[in-house]
Amino acid sequence: MPRIYLFIILLLNSAPLYALESYLDMEGFVYTGPVPYSEFVGDWSSGFQKENNVIGYTWLEAGVHNQRWGLAIVQQQYVQMQLSDDAAEFYYLTQNRLPLDAGRVYQIDYRVDAYTTEGVRLFHRTNPLQNLSLQLGAHVMKGSELQSGYTKGNINASSSSDYDFDNLQVDYRYSEDRIFNNRVESIAGEGIALDLAAHWAISRNSQLSLQVRNLGGYIKWKDNPRSTGIIESSDKEFDANGYATVNPTLNGTTQTESYRQQLPLLWQSEFEHHYSSRGRLHAQMVGSEVQNFYRIGMSYRVFGKQSLKLLYTLNTQSFSFGYQNEWLNLQMQFDASKPDESHTLGLLLQANYAF
Repeated sequence: MPRIYLFIILLLNSAPLYALESYLDMEGFVYTGPVPYSEFVGDWSSGFQKENNVIGYTWLEAGVHNQRWGLAIVQQQYVQMQLSDDAAEFYYLTQNRLPLDAGRVYQIDYRVDAYTTEGVRLFHRTNPLQNLSLQLGAHVMKGSELQSGYTKGNINASSSSDYDFDNLQVDYRYSEDRIFNNRVESIAGEGIALDLAAHWAISRNSQLSLQVRNLGGYIKWKDNPRSTGIIESSDKEFDANGYATVNPTLNGTTQTESYRQQLPLLWQSEFEHHYSSRGRLHAQMVGSEVQNFYRIGMSYRVFGKQSLKLLYTLNTQSFSFGYQNEWLNLQMQFDASKPDESHTLGLLLQANYAF
C-alpha cells in the first residue's frame, strides 16, 4: 500500500500544486416501498402499502485532487431488496399479530443483495473535446458485511393465527445469520470497481451529464458462510392470544466457500437548460438495476454564486430541496411532512476547499 500512495503522490505532483483542492462527498438515499423508513427498521407497525422494492445506499468520499488527478478514501453501504406482494403482506401481518387469511397460500419470493466496503479511489480527468469532459476512476476496496440470496416458496395459513412453511427454499450468503441465528466468524472480501463521469455542453444553454459507478465491480469473499436447503416451521411458540411465531430451522447444509459478488450498477444522468441568466430547468434519472427514479425541477440563482434548487421525483412523489454556492452543495429529499412518515429520504453534501 505505501508504494501505491507514493505513485499517487507523483501523479498529483505532475500538475501545478496551486490547483490542489480537498473535497468531501457525502451521499445517502433510501427508498422503502412497503412501509416508511422509520417503520422498516422498526416493527412495520403502520403505513403499509404494496410497493415492494427497497433500495438504500450511502457513499462517503474524502480526498484531494488537482486539475487532472485525484485520490480519495471511500466508504460505501448498499442494500436492495425485492419482495413479492404476498411476502411483504405476510411479514406485515405477522409482525403486528394481525389476522391471516385462513386457508390462503402466501407465495413468498424475497431477494436481497447488500454489502459494506471501505477502500481507496484514484481518478483522472481529461477533456477529449472542447465541449466534453470525462472523469475515469478505479476503486479498490475491502468488504466487511454481506447479505446475498433468496427465499422462495409457500406459506400456508392454517388459521388466522397459525401457519406452516411449504417447500420454502433458501440459498443465501451472509456475514450475519439473520434467519437461523447461527454464530458467524467475521468475514472479509476484496474487490475493485471502475467509475465514469461525463459532462457534455450540448449548446450554450444546454448541458448533459452522466455518472456511473461499479462498472465491472465485484467483491471476492473468502470463507463465506452459505446456507442452502428447505426452511422448516416445526419449532413454534404461541403468545397469550394463540398467535404463532416460528423459529426457522434448516433442512439442508451450511458451509463456507469463496464467493464473487457482482456489484450493482448505480447511475445518474441530468439534462440542464438555462432558460434565463439566473434560472435553470433540470431533468434527472437516478437509479440502479432494481429501480429508476425520475426527477424534474428548477434552480434559481438568488444572488452572487448562490442558488436554490427544487426537484420533484415523479414515481415516489417526493421533493428535494437544495442550496449551492461556489464551495458547497446541499440537498435534502423526503416525501412526507414528517420524516418518520417518509418512504423516501435523501441527503447530498458536497464541499470543496482549495489550498
